Amino acid sequence: GFLWYYLGFCKFNEDKWQEALRSFDRAQNLGDINCLGFKAFCLRKLNRHHECLEFTTKSLRQYPNVPSLYFNRALSRQSLEQPKTLVCQDMKKAAELAPELINSY
Repeated sequence: GFLWYYLGFCKFNEDKWQEALRSFDRAQNLGDINCLGFKAFCLRKLNRHHECLEFTTKSLRQYPNVPSLYFNRALSRQSLEQPKTLVCQDMKKAAELAPELINSY
């Protein structure tokens, strides 16, 4: 899983979202959870906001302490013009889980 994650990360850094997403999918299928936030980010960059929302919501049921999932879900919700209260709840949760990133969120 780590090798697929690393390959995805390299593609991610090159802004090759589709290629990164394929690698992150493979990493996830092999049990690597470090790729979850990156996968959600790629879905957003590809304007696949509905899919990102579905993916993050499902992933958060299994991994409720991953701040990047809340962050990406919030931004997808915002893009889909969902209620601001839902966007803010997700941003708040991301900031609570990763206070060192609060300025980014």
